[in-house]
Amino acid sequence: MKKIKNQKEFAEEIAQYVRNALPEELAETQVRAARLDLWAGRPCMALLLIRPWNNTTIGFRLDGWHQKYSDGNASVEDAAAAIINDRRLYIMPSIGSSTGASLLEGSAIIYA
Repeated sequence: MKKIKNQKEFAEEIAQYVRNALPEELAETQVRAARLDLWAGRPCMALLLIRPWNNTTIGFRLDGWHQKYSDGNASVEDAAAAIINDRRLYIMPSIGSSTGASLLEGSAIIYA
């Protein structure tokens, strides 16, 4: 029987897949798995991508993916591919003004 990875192992493996798949323009991006206690109830596992040129962090919650994996309905590769193919990874969110990018410097955007 195949050993089921815990959330940390699962997240670290996804981080490695994503790190290896980043295009050249994002090659300097730091990719980290982290347990965040931002939501009411319980901490959640997230994959964080930190852009060094402005310290903006894009995050993707992994708890739902880990549950699918634990239930046998998804693989680590499925979760990594979903993040790699998510357009939000490649765009810079804006807040609607010409100074929006500078206002986002050093901020974090976490997608559920």
